[in-house]
Amino acid sequence: MAFSDGVPKRLLATWFAIAIAVCMMGSLAAAQLTVQPKAEVFAGYSWYHPNGYVDSGKVPDIAGGFDLSATYYLPSTHNLGIVVDGSDHFHSSNANVGFLLGGIQYKFRNDQFSPFVHVLGGVAHMSPETLRAEWKPVVGGGGGFDLTLTNRIALRIAQADYLWTYYNPQ
Repeated sequence: MAFSDGVPKRLLATWFAIAIAVCMMGSLAAAQLTVQPKAEVFAGYSWYHPNGYVDSGKVPDIAGGFDLSATYYLPSTHNLGIVVDGSDHFHSSNANVGFLLGGIQYKFRNDQFSPFVHVLGGVAHMSPETLRAEWKPVVGGGGGFDLTLTNRIALRIAQADYLWTYYNPQ
């Protein structure tokens, strides 16, 4: 297969990007802070994209929502923590989805910019318009980026999670 076909070029570019990311992780580890927090608390806006279908068509996005989370970092491994996360998403047509999740989080700390990844599991409470409410299991994962403003305050720039659950209205 020739390089002009495009597939090997993409494969080469993907491997090159992965190699750069792995090399940069070493600089993140070298630039870690000496002061590690024992816990973190987050409160903020949340947007939910269900990406599902019902009899009437695609389920709409729920733009109104909030998220609260708390992370306790383990004393022996300062960057690994236990996270508890709760969120509620409410639609103007009385369609609501709430999540209660727990899991583990790893944060790559440095002086200004701290990316993190987490794995979560828990329950979802779904109450679509005119249908019965249900509690369902949910699993997922994701990550984000925090910008350190002071020793005690950081601004969450972005967080994205993929959560898998299901709803059967029958």
